[in-house]
Amino acid sequence: MKARLWRAVRPYLLVPTGGSASTFVVALNWLLALLLLAALFTFSFQQLLYHWNWGAVYRYRAKLIQGWTVTVLISLVSLGVSTMLGVAIALARRSRFLLLARSERNQ
Repeated sequence: MKARLWRAVRPYLLVPTGGSASTFVVALNWLLALLLLAALFTFSFQQLLYHWNWGAVYRYRAKLIQGWTVTVLISLVSLGVSTMLGVAIALARRSRFLLLARSERNQ
C-alpha cells in the first residue's frame, strides 16, 4: 500500500533523472511549499495567548494611510531620479566630448 502510494506521488514531487520537471509539477511544488508555510504561520499565531488590539490601529488609520502614501511617493520619485541619472551617465559615457566621456569612466 505504501509503495503504491509513493509510486503515484513520486512524479509530482521529484525531478526525473536527466530531465526537467514540467510547469505543472513546479507549480504544484510551489503551492505545496506555500501551503506548508501558511500552516506553520497559522499554527504559530494560534499558540500566542495575546488579544490583538486592532482598535488602536483603526483610530490612527488616516495617519497610517498618509504615511504609506508618502512612502510610495518617495519611492516613485527616487525611481524616476535614479532612472534619469542612469540614462544621463550612460549617454555621457558614450559621448564624443572628451571631458564627459573620461570623467564618467574614472569614477
